[in-house]
Amino acid sequence: MSADLLSCLVAELGEIPAGDIDRGVARVLERFGAAVDAPRQALVITLRDRAADIGWRVGSIALRNAFAPELTQLATEWKDARYLVGCPVAGCTMASAGHHRVVHAASELPRPVWDESVVKRELGAQGYVDRLVAVHSLGEAEVFFMMDRAADQPEFSAADRARLEPALPALARFCKWLCLSYGALPSGSMLSPRQRTVLLALLSGRSEKQIAETLGLTVGSTHQAVVRVFRRYGVRSRPELMALWLGRAADEAPAAEITLL
Repeated sequence: MSADLLSCLVAELGEIPAGDIDRGVARVLERFGAAVDAPRQALVITLRDRAADIGWRVGSIALRNAFAPELTQLATEWKDARYLVGCPVAGCTMASAGHHRVVHAASELPRPVWDESVVKRELGAQGYVDRLVAVHSLGEAEVFFMMDRAADQPEFSAADRARLEPALPALARFCKWLCLSYGALPSGSMLSPRQRTVLLALLSGRSEKQIAETLGLTVGSTHQAVVRVFRRYGVRSRPELMALWLGRAADEAPAAEITLL
């Protein structure tokens, strides 16, 4: 991704309201896919299982643009320590957990290991040949942007990896917002679909009456749902909730620095 395109993407994301974060997800996947000529993209958010005794292990997963059943099965397998230990592709992907990275298992693993892997086999069965994964890490939570190439395309190259690497630190604020929107930060557990609907409605400025109409609930039940969301984020009001989104991500560059990338 060129510096100009990256700057434009960051600027576009900056104009998307917090309550409309899913539109930003679609834009990032679209831009990443175009940058590396990948016709299929998906988003995976993982949350660390602190009780794991084998290092960084996935505890919770949220999916978007999931191409079922593969990612649904992956969500189950990644929570299984035996899978992480036994799957070379999973091990390759999680080896640098806690750091931004672009992972291309086909070039990082011995060729026979990649060719015989479950991931390679599943890709082939679905009409795809290769996968590139860009990971933005926020410590306990990580955001995976997964890019797949079709069977009639060549595999990803080192140049493709280089196109995505500069985007990861530049998307610090967006990835923080994304993890906040799923509950991965700061509560340490994913929101239920209904809780996330309530959260995004609150961030969009909708009244409790409007939220009740959207959910088909009474105003009283909606109020209780709002209170539960506040508790999940450790706040007592909508302004306090919004303040979490306004805080700066740990590795976020000032706007001027991003613009000049």
